[in-house]
Amino acid sequence: MSKNKFIFGILFFLTSLTTANAADTTPKYIPVLSKSKVAGQLCSSEMEKKVKEATEHFSSKGQTVERMAIVDYALPADAEECDKLNCTGVLLISGFSRRKEEFPFSPRVNDRSLTKLLCIEESVTDSKVAKTLGEFHNSCFYIFPLKEASLPGKIIMDWAKNRKDQILGILPYDNPGLKFSCKVSSEPVKEKYKEFLKREYCVSLD
Repeated sequence: MSKNKFIFGILFFLTSLTTANAADTTPKYIPVLSKSKVAGQLCSSEMEKKVKEATEHFSSKGQTVERMAIVDYALPADAEECDKLNCTGVLLISGFSRRKEEFPFSPRVNDRSLTKLLCIEESVTDSKVAKTLGEFHNSCFYIFPLKEASLPGKIIMDWAKNRKDQILGILPYDNPGLKFSCKVSSEPVKEKYKEFLKREYCVSLD
């Protein structure tokens, strides 16, 4: 039996308008995935789909963005896995920017810094995506404490330059996966996330 996971994606971006009659440069908020869902693995193909949707959304209006971030989270499949991961899941932040010096970014949840598991740095090869969202891209995975996710608060991110305190999400998340009664026995060990990351995101810590 395959294990379930719950994923919720949001997109928060700072828009730079390129049309002559559009002067609004205030921050915008657009949902990418507005509902929790039970799904199969969230692999690169799923993330690529979301990136393409965002690209089409902006390019169809003649807009570009200075920077943007797409957020997903994956939760333990059951109470046993919740115990294994010490009451945590994984938060994925996929960030795009026109400036390489804006990386790395530093997220926090309710003023608590998150432990990074893995960060993949790459240049955007799709010319339309690069033109619309930015040519530099980082996908970073963080340990996501379930207690923090279930309490009122915010997911906030600082870019290395030019943008601080960017709000990526409003907590708590309403998700059944946060209701597991699990035990926190020690600080999470990165090694424990190998199987989880491979199953949920098709990435390896090796």
